Amino acid sequence: MTYSDLFEILLSKNIYNEAGFNNYTNIKLLKTPVNSRQGAARNIGLNSCIGDYVLFLDADDKFYDKYVFEKLALLIKDKNLPDIVYGGMKITGKRELTIIPDEQNTLKSYRLGQNKWMNVTSLCVKNSMIQEHNIKFPENIRYEDVIFAFLAIDKADNYAYTDFITYLYINRENTTTTKYNYSQSLDTVEIIQKLTNLKHCISKENIPYLKQRIIEQTERLQERLKRVIEYNFPD
Repeated sequence: MTYSDLFEILLSKNIYNEAGFNNYTNIKLLKTPVNSRQGAARNIGLNSCIGDYVLFLDADDKFYDKYVFEKLALLIKDKNLPDIVYGGMKITGKRELTIIPDEQNTLKSYRLGQNKWMNVTSLCVKNSMIQEHNIKFPENIRYEDVIFAFLAIDKADNYAYTDFITYLYINRENTTTTKYNYSQSLDTVEIIQKLTNLKHCISKENIPYLKQRIIEQTERLQERLKRVIEYNFPD
């Protein structure tokens, strides 16, 4: 199977149909017994992963084009198998933004403390590093990728970055991260608590960036509370 073949399979509408995988012995379809949010589903995938690197794809997004995997594979080989590759991201929908990695915005200090888009979909992570440090997603909660991404970046000894877009993030209304309800804010409080707990398992030099991330999430909590109040009590 070529990288282009894999891309076409991931784009196929049969991606969620078990029968659609019968002809591909190196692709597994994994199911959760109940809907337990993205964190649990991603952990099931990580527990079953035997590849050298891990990419994440949300159900409503896309990889940017059919050459993404091939270009990533060449970059990984050229850069001597880095722990993390930062990929470019194009955000489309209710907001438009393109983020291309460069020497400044891939510094560990920036990625841990300042990067607004603290998620995993723009990361290509070495599987052996994930397994060595037992990096998992918190389950049954929104914004789970903030925890995983922080730990992965903290534990990475080296990294590389692309000069091309790898991921198409489609920003929609009424997703699990944009609904106007108080449970969203409660999940943010729990994420803040989980971030605080990370101070016991990350490098000491990264604790100041952890504090920055907690402050950023606290500001988001205020924004989310304000948004849900305005939604329920419009002028």
